This record gives sequence, structure tokens and C-alpha cells, in this order.
Amino acid sequence: MMWRWIILALVAANGLFWLWSHGQLRDLGWGPAEVAEPARLKNQLHPEALVVKPQEPPAANTSANASAHSPAVAAEAAPVAPATPAPSITPPASSSATSSAAPATTSGK
Repeated sequence: MMWRWIILALVAANGLFWLWSHGQLRDLGWGPAEVAEPARLKNQLHPEALVVKPQEPPAANTSANASAHSPAVAAEAAPVAPATPAPSITPPASSSATSSAAPATTSGK
């Protein structure tokens, strides 16, 4: 029975906090402080001159894509091979089958 009252108190506190944080209790004098920057608004110079234009698709990019498929451009874009070959990871093949086994260790006797 006690847990029921604890849960009910937590739900009520959560609801009051939500109302407070969303400014629903400002009419009662409760609520978070409003964050505003009036100095920035006063320092604006001709904000009505600001025009937002839609982004145009780049027309020059289509010609660059067509030239990227040409062999000369593909040769320039190909990575350069290293001057020396990478060392081989596999050991060279030998005639004896025991060379691939682990080396034997000698006991101290």
C-alpha cells in the first residue's frame, strides 16, 4: 500500500515538473526564466535584406562526371604502385616435409 503512494507522488511530481518546464504555470507566477537575446536583435543591420534562395544543382559537375570516365582521367586517378614489392608472407616451399614443423627443443639433460 505504501508503494502505491510513493508511485503516485512521483507521477504527480513528474507532471508538475513537465507543466513548469513547458511554461504552463507562468500565469501563476511559476516557470523557468525565458532565454532571449534582445541585444542581438537590436544589432542586426537590415535583416529584411536577407534572402534565402534554393540551392541550384551544379551544372559543371555533370561535365566533370563525364570526363571522369575517360581513360586519361582514369589513369591519373589510379593509385601508384609501390616501387618495391611487399615481402612474401608464405615461407618458400622446401623439399623436406619436416621443415614446416615447429623446431624441436632440446632438454637440458
